[in-house]
Amino acid sequence: MSIQTFTKMNIPTLKQISSKNFDEVIRLDPGSEHMTPNLKSIIEFINMDRKMTFADAVYIENKIIGFVMVDCENDKLKIRRFMIDKNYQSLGHGRCTMDVLLRKAFSIFDKYKEIYVTTRSDKAKDFYKKSGFCISYSTCNSGELPEYVLVLTKQSWWLDSVD
Repeated sequence: MSIQTFTKMNIPTLKQISSKNFDEVIRLDPGSEHMTPNLKSIIEFINMDRKMTFADAVYIENKIIGFVMVDCENDKLKIRRFMIDKNYQSLGHGRCTMDVLLRKAFSIFDKYKEIYVTTRSDKAKDFYKKSGFCISYSTCNSGELPEYVLVLTKQSWWLDSVD
């Protein structure tokens, strides 16, 4: 589903997480016990020693419905966190937000030709696959959930987004 299928008023916007929206962002509920708490994610992100990063709240009109974090790790572009509040899941907001996020990431970090994400959640893995990501590999330590590494190339995303 590309951004063109949404009406203008439903297109999510990304705005930097700041003191103005911080409290609302940390109160968002992903509805999953497997996800790192929002506050911990934001603090870890702030403390990262990386220059090319962004952490944005996701807005629909004037309501925060989620947040995203992207950074460069080992010279690779990575979605560090992608979260839509449980009350706004399964409504198409995630897919449209992903499109907006990829547009921003690939335009800011133009030199990168792919973006990747890791997850232990089957629901998240399925979401990323529906968004065009492919499983690059997975690992599993005994007693733990498998961790999937998914990759999306700029070229495949661009070709899919203009359909």
